[in-house]
Amino acid sequence: MDSLLSVEVAYADACRQIVVPVEVPGGTTLAQAVALSAIAEQLVGVDVVAAPKGVYGKKRPDHWLLEEGDRVEIYRPLVHNPRDARRRRASRQR
Repeated sequence: MDSLLSVEVAYADACRQIVVPVEVPGGTTLAQAVALSAIAEQLVGVDVVAAPKGVYGKKRPDHWLLEEGDRVEIYRPLVHNPRDARRRRASRQR
């Protein structure tokens, strides 16, 4: 039997942050950890299957194998494109 890994599955938006600690068997993928955490039940209107995901701020594919202590993050779309936001701020300062 594989040993259990302690990982976290996290999602944050402008109003809240949800972090679900979960124990998963060794060899668990990023997508499997998201499913095992049942975080989707708390995220009405968010398609966690299609959403980009990562580990500690680095985007990773769904088949990424997790390690002990990993923090799986479910990313949401940006409200504003960072380049466009910088351009707007720069034009206001002129």
